[in-house]
Amino acid sequence: MQNNQKRFPPHATQGFTLPAILVVVGALLILAIASLLIIGIERNTARSFTDRQRADLAANAGLEDFRGILKKETANDDFFIIQGIERQPLNNEKESPPYLYIARGSGAENSLSYRYQPLFTAETKPDTSKVLQAPFPEDLIGEKTKSLVTLPWLNPTKPTWITIKDPKSKVVSRYAYWVEDLQGKIDGHIAGNTEGIAKYPAPPRAPVKDKLPALSTIAVGVLDSKATNKSLQTLGQESITQKIITARPAMLSPDSIIGATGILGSEKTTSTETALKRVEETGLLEDPIAAELERNVSPVLQPYKERPVVPYSAGLSKKVIGEPKLNLNKLLNASRSGAVQDFAKRIDDGLPNFEKNRKGGFPDNYLQTLAAGAMDYADKDSDPTISPGSYVGIDAYPFISETVLQINFAGASTIGGNKVQRWQFKLFVELWNMSNQPVNGTANFSYEVNLTPGAGGAGSSSSTLPFDSPSILNDKTKSTHNLQFVGGKYFTSPQGISLVPDQYKFYQVAAVTYTLPDASGGQEFDLIEPLGSSGMTMKWNDQPVNIIPKFVRDPYGVSNFKNSTP
Repeated sequence: MQNNQKRFPPHATQGFTLPAILVVVGALLILAIASLLIIGIERNTARSFTDRQRADLAANAGLEDFRGILKKETANDDFFIIQGIERQPLNNEKESPPYLYIARGSGAENSLSYRYQPLFTAETKPDTSKVLQAPFPEDLIGEKTKSLVTLPWLNPTKPTWITIKDPKSKVVSRYAYWVEDLQGKIDGHIAGNTEGIAKYPAPPRAPVKDKLPALSTIAVGVLDSKATNKSLQTLGQESITQKIITARPAMLSPDSIIGATGILGSEKTTSTETALKRVEETGLLEDPIAAELERNVSPVLQPYKERPVVPYSAGLSKKVIGEPKLNLNKLLNASRSGAVQDFAKRIDDGLPNFEKNRKGGFPDNYLQTLAAGAMDYADKDSDPTISPGSYVGIDAYPFISETVLQINFAGASTIGGNKVQRWQFKLFVELWNMSNQPVNGTANFSYEVNLTPGAGGAGSSSSTLPFDSPSILNDKTKSTHNLQFVGGKYFTSPQGISLVPDQYKFYQVAAVTYTLPDASGGQEFDLIEPLGSSGMTMKWNDQPVNIIPKFVRDPYGVSNFKNSTP
């Protein structure tokens, strides 16, 4: 019997397991790859977190480094902040970045020396110098530098990398810093107010939600370069200044000052990209007002307390260096005479040879006059600080610029059988308002004319009285005038004076007609005056403010007079 049952070879049965094994292996491979990917992601995440932590630690280390420098170097206020630039700045249109230093002095008078603390990371410290001059940063930063882009209109700075090492001396991080002087910018939160008068010192800044103090006179021109005197007084709603004032609550970051002006939404700029486009060569914003504001205004200035002391400056005595400065505002509220004395004493203590080297022929107390002038410059009134014979301060009153004595010899005549000479003197004064404020008041002037006829003709007498003698001016038969005798001198009548800033104006202040005995005998004669025997005092609102102790007249016009009547 034939067996027709079909049989399969043994190897054909084993082939069914291969696909299953491949599927399992593939799944394991995918699982392994996924596990490796997850592990890699976690490692990268952990490394990124570690790097971020290291970066934060490096930044904090840099901040703490700088904080320590400030606490040490500014514990006393007898320091300077100075800035320098690179010895060979880049040859392009951008500005060279300023490098700031804290300068600390020691010694006094002509034996001063200075040490410098860079306000940027440096490899070495500057050498001590006898000259207050910023070092060159190239001499300090070494070769391990970081090209740091700071402000768009400045070339990159090059501070030194400072490394941070682990316990095994392995470098794990590094930092570098460069300090910008924000205090040199205008505070957008207080500048450009439209009403009120600025006060000094400025009152503390109020929160932006509250009404800010009125500081209308501060830096309006910086906020708007096209501002005129008229626009400063009546600012319209469309002015840049007014927009900044309105948008103060939105000023939260340095860049928000541009947004506060509304430049981004103005008709001249169609988009933010256009408004914030920069000139490649200079790094400045194309919009000129935006560029000006970005450079000069900041909304994030922080107040700081300062104890003003006398710095280490060449020539200053050790009596005052490092001591608190005099508070001028406090002096203004004290007794004026006492304040002048304190001010003058501080000058003398600090500069012992100042008065000796500078006074020259000044007739009054030189230092007290300087002190009185400083008081008058700072106070609110226009009345000068005066101590007769000691000092006169400079306030808003005019000064004598020039004097002219016009002499008219009218000849001789005979009255009652006596020969007489007729004269007419006119005194003119040119006044100058040297202040930047209008001046209005009354002024009168001393009439000092010590001229006498000289010995030039037969019969003339050397004992002839001068033209300002009381024996003549008090005798109505010999003179006619409206002079007043006060304090041993004749003064002109008070005259109203009104001058705008920097204005010169001539005034006729006196006219005197003389009828005097004639002893010339018809001969020529001169009018002579002892050298420097006459001067002039100007009273402003009845206070002697401008005193010329002596002057020499121009000889032209006071010679060769001749009696035309025999």
